[in-house]
Amino acid sequence: MPKAVIRMGDETAITPLAQKLRRVDGPAVHVMGLRKVFRVSGGAGGRHHRDFVAVEGASFSLEQGHSLGIVGESGSGKTTIARMLVGIETISGGTINVAGRDRSATAKSTSERRRRGSEMQIVFQDPYTSLDPRQSINSCINEVLKLHLTMTEDERRQRIIELLDQVGLTERQGIVLPKNLSGGQRQRVAIARALAAEPAVLVLDEAVSALDVSIQAQIINLLNDIRERTNMAYIFISHNLAVVRQVTDQTLVLKKGVVVEQGDTEKILDTPEDEYTKLLLASVPEPGWKPRRVGVD
Repeated sequence: MPKAVIRMGDETAITPLAQKLRRVDGPAVHVMGLRKVFRVSGGAGGRHHRDFVAVEGASFSLEQGHSLGIVGESGSGKTTIARMLVGIETISGGTINVAGRDRSATAKSTSERRRRGSEMQIVFQDPYTSLDPRQSINSCINEVLKLHLTMTEDERRQRIIELLDQVGLTERQGIVLPKNLSGGQRQRVAIARALAAEPAVLVLDEAVSALDVSIQAQIINLLNDIRERTNMAYIFISHNLAVVRQVTDQTLVLKKGVVVEQGDTEKILDTPEDEYTKLLLASVPEPGWKPRRVGVD
């Protein structure tokens, strides 16, 4: 049976986000002319190479307390941008500024990597791969606290309880291994682990796409609540435009690594200007849509 997904028209499942958010001076993230080129081998024996441009000239700004959705089909460059933002991939051109600091170049020291991690954290699609299966939930969160914050053991223990409560998990669930939790619960742990670093920016790469529709709604409500209370900025990578509508203020549309449209989320999704954006919206199933088997009327 295919997994249910949030579709356009399912907005009643999501708690509306407060319209007025706190603002601070200067953007949380400012990106100019971002470019990524991969060298791809080919030909007999791999002796020949060619350049594959995954992202070309992407630019955007995101203010503290606001959220940006990056959408596009598979291979459009969404995840490549996310990986460059957090430093997993080096950039081929352009600049990245986070919380007022330039991070265009590769971090050259452990202290620099640690500082960058405290400014920006990422939550991946599959939380099981980002959590050590041998560690308890408490231990997974505790190692982040030890890395990024100066706290006593008792303070860390209390902070873990607070973080678990913040994402809707109990103190008892903190003592178990990731395999003993459901997919939705593991994603909550991944979010708590990211929040433990107290970042200014949270990058979410398809963070709800692997979850059932009811769990998607719970996680989206959780993210909206956290953003409203902490003034954190979100970058939300997704192929699900209905989910993007519920989480983001601004949206950037990518096609083959190039930004074809960006601006207010509601405006882009309600009255798109670019033909590619219109095509993406046309592919979204309407409420009540059911797949029809080939050859069956």
